[in-house]
Amino acid sequence: MSVQVSRRRRIAPSGVVATLAFAGVAVAVFPPGLNPFGPVKLFVTLGLAACACAAVAFNPAARSRLRQLTGSRIVWALGALMVLSVLALVTTRDMRLSILGAYPNYTGLTTIAAWIMLGLAATATPRDELRQTLGRGVALSLVAVGLYAASQRFGFDPMPASAAFDSGRAASTLGNAANLGVFIALALPLAMDRALAEQHRAWRLLGWAALVLGAAAAGFSGSRGAWAGLGVGMLVAAVSSVRARQIQRRVALAAVVVVLALSIAFTPVAAARVTGGGTGAATVAGRLAVWSATLPMIAERPFLGWGPSGFGIAHTAYMTPAEVDPRGRVEALDDPHNLVLSVATSCGVPGVLALLAIVGLSVSALLKSHSTDDGWSPVLAAALAGGFVALQFHFVTLDTGAALAIVLGAVVGVEIGEAVEVEAGGRALWLVLGLTFLALAVAAVGLVAADAYVREGFARAEEGEWDNATAAFDSASWLAPWEPAILWATGRASTGPAMSDPRARAYGVRALRTAIDRMPGDARPLRDLGDLYIASSVGAGSGDWSSALEVYEQALVLAPLDPRAWLGRGVAQAGLGDLTAAADSMRASLELAPRFSDAWENLAAVYDASGDTAAAQAARDRAQTTR
Repeated sequence: MSVQVSRRRRIAPSGVVATLAFAGVAVAVFPPGLNPFGPVKLFVTLGLAACACAAVAFNPAARSRLRQLTGSRIVWALGALMVLSVLALVTTRDMRLSILGAYPNYTGLTTIAAWIMLGLAATATPRDELRQTLGRGVALSLVAVGLYAASQRFGFDPMPASAAFDSGRAASTLGNAANLGVFIALALPLAMDRALAEQHRAWRLLGWAALVLGAAAAGFSGSRGAWAGLGVGMLVAAVSSVRARQIQRRVALAAVVVVLALSIAFTPVAAARVTGGGTGAATVAGRLAVWSATLPMIAERPFLGWGPSGFGIAHTAYMTPAEVDPRGRVEALDDPHNLVLSVATSCGVPGVLALLAIVGLSVSALLKSHSTDDGWSPVLAAALAGGFVALQFHFVTLDTGAALAIVLGAVVGVEIGEAVEVEAGGRALWLVLGLTFLALAVAAVGLVAADAYVREGFARAEEGEWDNATAAFDSASWLAPWEPAILWATGRASTGPAMSDPRARAYGVRALRTAIDRMPGDARPLRDLGDLYIASSVGAGSGDWSSALEVYEQALVLAPLDPRAWLGRGVAQAGLGDLTAAADSMRASLELAPRFSDAWENLAAVYDASGDTAAAQAARDRAQTTR
């Protein structure tokens, strides 16, 4: 009697890498870090990019498939966008920022290149293998992300640092609520595909669980972009379900709508955001103000923009008061929170044309294949539509860039069709690329460790253990010497100890001066240096009022609508005895941020020193009501 043994189909390594990137980057966290998200997600992204290169290098079939990319119009449009991004380096104010990105997002050209490698891994994988493997991995990731978001919504957060970014809005393992929203818009159609098309019951149930938890997490996030993206993505899926007459798909769509609506209704912050609530640039009016202020930036440099990642430095000179947080917590935006405007400011109007070409050609490729494939094209169309719409209200980050690249890579795979056997050369090139990304990943390990030392340094400084704090900061600088944000953090941590310890003042001044030199055009380290001078003047009596005033003036040249810098300027002027000028500066701060309690308290002190007790009491009362 013969016995037949069924052999499990071998999964292409490139598909495994693409799945790990889409699903794994989203859940990657490192709790010991000051920022438990950015550095570790950078490491995972670069490490998986190296793995993607290796997977292609050692797989002749994958290399053979990628050699067909010359026939892909989407790839030509993507190549044009990358060429424009490289050319735009001539316009950047900070080459390091454009190539490597800034802490904690790191979305420079290096990261974009890693995303491209991950997208190519998806393209190199046979369609059916990618569809199953990717869908299962995304479903697992969505379950984890959704459970974490639900735990945050109901008051339990095993990693409290994650909640600090979006108080009242679930951020899960993605750093902030908007990142969570974009990820769900990209991922939910893939999970829905597993819920409906999966043959194995366990994976099918997991797909349904991912569908419910993902929709709930989108509501808990309070992300308007996520809601719009999910709406459009589900509409695309609904259109395809009408054509295919799939009742189960309609049930799944209804479940998403109901769960999303309920989660919004039972999340106070999310419900408030339906009517445009928030603070500063996070309000609907503030977001529109950011977009409006971005248009003159584009008009000034229409051809190559301000360079990759150059928006944050340039935008401070174009800000409007509507963008300022009324509580005085204004910080420079890294991006206009709109994908089209982001591309325009990074590499000019030609870049926008390339982006629109990518979208249009992707839609065309999916429409052409829709009538001939087995449902993969509608899934990709829903994911691409949802992600693209959600990104009109946010921007591509480490949390979502790999997912977007992999969806685009899968679309390119649909465009080029089934693999045709061609000569598969180029292994050496892929190995060189893999070794390059491996070296970058090793450097990112140093950054992850450095971030943990920075957190340790802050903790030791707050506890008055200055020697231990400096040892931690020195270790961080040694592990990641290229990162000026470490020096910037070192200076900020020195502010409190500088009130009583001259060593802390000297250490902090040196760190911030170096950060200022290495972060050209950024007003924040200048403002923080002013705060350090104020602290040492108040506490240790070092007489740094003039130095503080000088750096605050420099900061206001770069960021004229920073209420903290205006307040610091007023405090320095008061220290120098110019009470009239001090009151004017503090009132300027309050015009920008009327709920800035620190500014009201300092203004009350200036009024007291001027002998105006009635005005001082009124200012003190406002300080109490704005806390």
